[in-house]
Amino acid sequence: MDGSNWIEEFGLAKSALESIAYSAGIIWNPQGNRRAHAGKNPRRVEFRATGALQKPDGMWIPISKTKEVDLDALEKEVRSGLEKKAREGNLYTGKGDSRTQLKWGTQECTNEIEQKLQDEMIQLEKNKVSRAETGAYNRVIRSLLALKPSYTKAELMKPFVVPHISMNSTFALADPEMKRELVRQAMGATGAIFGGGNTQVQALPQATPIA
Repeated sequence: MDGSNWIEEFGLAKSALESIAYSAGIIWNPQGNRRAHAGKNPRRVEFRATGALQKPDGMWIPISKTKEVDLDALEKEVRSGLEKKAREGNLYTGKGDSRTQLKWGTQECTNEIEQKLQDEMIQLEKNKVSRAETGAYNRVIRSLLALKPSYTKAELMKPFVVPHISMNSTFALADPEMKRELVRQAMGATGAIFGGGNTQVQALPQATPIA
């Protein structure tokens, strides 16, 4: 909101955030991306994601974020939204020409709210884990790249520019010793950045020229 005027803003979808993360070179820790302990409540799920981004000086910054999905809280939120629509005269039943506006306080309105609530909760129940997983990944991406939760249309019309450290692979791979070192570092990168013990690496065998 700008003064007395409302400004419409949009959040970046999962696909947009994944594209930006790939461009920035964010790497993910397989051992750190997992469903977290959420107690004994089957209607609550929590997921933890851990990613890292390399700074221009070569240092890696690892960050962990969690996302919780609580179906009890979501059910209250969905019910409140349906009841608000009904009170404002924006809740309908049927489709097309048979679409009928429901009157707040009637049994028909109450029944429709319960049916819509049940349908919505079935979908939320089916997707609770993936919803928590997506939320955790998105939080890591936003945190590492300092992305805002939402942007105006004018802001989204401009391109996102993210720094990315890249190596001259042609030059590096031309030297056998450098090549072996790069392979060793690549195979042990996750353990070095996120921890988890030493990684055993074997040197690549030398290729035999074909006569």
